[in-house]
Amino acid sequence: MTRKRIRDPLAKRITEDCRRCDGHGRRKTVETVAVEVLRRVERAAAAAPGKPITVRAAPVMVRWFEAHSDEVRSSLSRRGVSQLRFEATTEQRREIFNVETGP
Repeated sequence: MTRKRIRDPLAKRITEDCRRCDGHGRRKTVETVAVEVLRRVERAAAAAPGKPITVRAAPVMVRWFEAHSDEVRSSLSRRGVSQLRFEATTEQRREIFNVETGP
């Protein structure tokens, strides 16, 4: 017995064609990277409860978080993240980000 695949493979759903290499490669979507950032923020908050958290990321990622600010902050506040700040870096690759806890 076999079953027919209905959806695209997971790798295709969480990545997109790379424009720099004329579609020969793939890179993570903004939403996929955002989920990675949020998971890392949750781990940082659990490791250092009550401390402010700063996320340094590519400008495209900071714009995404600003556009979804209400949803992100309400979700994170339920998980114990009280102080969260996003800073844009000069890095253009969306996959590169840094999560730091403050004093």
